[in-house]
Amino acid sequence: MNGRALLRGAAFVVPWLLLHCGDSNDLIIGLLEPPQGMEPVSGSGGGDAGPDVSDEVPPVAGTGGTGDPGAGGGAGEPVSAAGAGNPTPLDCEVGDLPPATSLIHRWDFSGPGLVAIDSISGANGDIISPDETIDDGVLAFNGEGDSYVNLPEPIVSTLTDATLVIWTTWNGGAAWQRVFDFGINDNGEDMRGHGDAFFMLANMPSVTNASDFGFLQLEFDQAGNGIDEIVTEDFPKDVEHQYAVSVRGGAQIDLYVDAVLMGSIATTGVFADIDDRNSWIGLSNTQGDQSYDGTFNEFRIYNTALSSCAVESLYDAGPDVLP
Repeated sequence: MNGRALLRGAAFVVPWLLLHCGDSNDLIIGLLEPPQGMEPVSGSGGGDAGPDVSDEVPPVAGTGGTGDPGAGGGAGEPVSAAGAGNPTPLDCEVGDLPPATSLIHRWDFSGPGLVAIDSISGANGDIISPDETIDDGVLAFNGEGDSYVNLPEPIVSTLTDATLVIWTTWNGGAAWQRVFDFGINDNGEDMRGHGDAFFMLANMPSVTNASDFGFLQLEFDQAGNGIDEIVTEDFPKDVEHQYAVSVRGGAQIDLYVDAVLMGSIATTGVFADIDDRNSWIGLSNTQGDQSYDGTFNEFRIYNTALSSCAVESLYDAGPDVLP
């Protein structure tokens, strides 16, 4: 059974969205509307349809993802949401493909050596302290030390819209392991410290299904103007998944796992808010967060916000295939 079948079967739980509104200290917990044609069912998320916040985000002392809880990234803490209005899907038809020439970066980790080759734009990255590079083009990290891919700057800050598409297998472990972290911290370039002005996606261990499931936490820090956040429900780990993050600058962010929409949020943030001097795959800007334990098969960036239909076409084609 593939990852999408697992997500669309009985293991799927409809995502919840947590918003902290301005200075009012009002915490809003809302059930996101499931994708059309998908019925919400209980299962891998564990618990009732209305989960307690502390059960969904593991209380990891001393890490907090983006730094201390006051920065909006502490585990279990409410975050501010700068977005306004209701997220709306892009119109599309099944079988739609990404627009021609919209793929601007593609790292397939086929080498040579410790270089992550960008076969589209030549924005090659350095593979730092790898555990191994598998011959078939899959990069493996074991979560020890500071193993990561250091991409050249800038990566996202010059874009208006974008979609990041990643094929990865997460093996579990501590919270706040970064799939990617494009930003900066208080210790500056090529250092780790307290994250600020960043765009990041982290794998998190499930509280209720820790041995078999994890979930994702996406954060978009608007340089002091609030943090937009999407938190998914549980999905199986130790399985290769496609993650896709589609961003319409100043309008909306959508997060997909295996072409299933896991969450959407309206945003006023734009990529120009991101200070991406540290553009890292597999490592956090925040000191103390564990590096990634898992493999990366392929990482792409498109310079447009892809529709759900285009994301599904990429999922159906799989990594190493350009439909």
